[in-house]
Amino acid sequence: YRCLPALSAATGPVWSTQTDIYACQRACAAEVNCAYFTYFKGGRCVLSGEDATTVVESTATSGPRTCNKVPAGCTETPNSSFPGNTDAESHEAWPSHRQPASLECWPIDWTHHVYDNCNGSTKVLQNLSSGFPGRCLGFQQVVVPMYETCNSVCEKMSFCSSFQQTSKGCFIGIFTTGQDCFVKQGSAPLRAERIMHGAVRVLKDLRGVQVKGLTKAFSESDVEHPRTQGVEACRSACYSNLLCQYWQYYLEDGCWLEEPFTDQAIEYPLTTRIYQLNAGKVIAGEYIQHICPGLSWTPSEEWKLVASSTSCSGTSSKDLAGNEAVSLADCKLRASADTFCGTQLVSNGLACSCILKGQLCTRQA
Repeated sequence: YRCLPALSAATGPVWSTQTDIYACQRACAAEVNCAYFTYFKGGRCVLSGEDATTVVESTATSGPRTCNKVPAGCTETPNSSFPGNTDAESHEAWPSHRQPASLECWPIDWTHHVYDNCNGSTKVLQNLSSGFPGRCLGFQQVVVPMYETCNSVCEKMSFCSSFQQTSKGCFIGIFTTGQDCFVKQGSAPLRAERIMHGAVRVLKDLRGVQVKGLTKAFSESDVEHPRTQGVEACRSACYSNLLCQYWQYYLEDGCWLEEPFTDQAIEYPLTTRIYQLNAGKVIAGEYIQHICPGLSWTPSEEWKLVASSTSCSGTSSKDLAGNEAVSLADCKLRASADTFCGTQLVSNGLACSCILKGQLCTRQA
């Protein structure tokens, strides 16, 4: 969307060229008459006043002059009335009266209009030694570049859920968790891992209920210990796929989860149309949200302290102390009130600065 009309020359700068959407928002925050901004693919940044309205524009993204430090959709959980019988009732169950959309809390590369990676934040959920056979169907074979490995290729791609290194090459799961991963077909891989990018927030426990429309990932008979190994494997499968928001494990049946790329997405918002109570065979399950800690939201805390001796190469910061000696507590207060600051601080109890919104310190020693 874009905002119309733009500011006139008499009330302030009409447009400028900015490096990214965050810089465009900072330009709006610095202009007293600006209420909204529009960032176009290519770098053009247009500012608008309070009277602006939005129109559809595929190459543009609009927003207000300031946003909350932590977006509401990245911290809230619903009340017990969720899901409701209607779309409106389901949205009403959330504190901000809106169910978060899929990948709402994942970083976006606004220059190329694609989802970004999470600054290398990955965690191995399963591997061969932990009982993951790594024989999934539906994976893509890729050519591993020089100085890279099958593992590093997957870690650098946010939508890569798993990789399998075999004698025939490197196979990765893109946009999918794979099919029949626990069926012992073919020869064993040389190496295989299921990887989580970023972190996960659990929004609702789905034990004892049924979410209709999920895709079967594997059968109970495929695993040796269904109540332990099976449940953990099902959870890991969903956690590894950024597109998966729902997983459930059924006794005598197996693992079911959301596979929107290869099958279908669960309807949004979730309502009782596809949510059934008293499903006794569902012994485990969750509705989850994938997040990238450090980019304006974290799973457990709003602020992350960056050590004063850390080199933040490639990032920009803003001094908040001047000639004063600023305590850590006061530093947090100053950063909270500054519209340019993200959620990282640099403080030794005297100096105080913040990493600008949209950027992240790489913490290179």
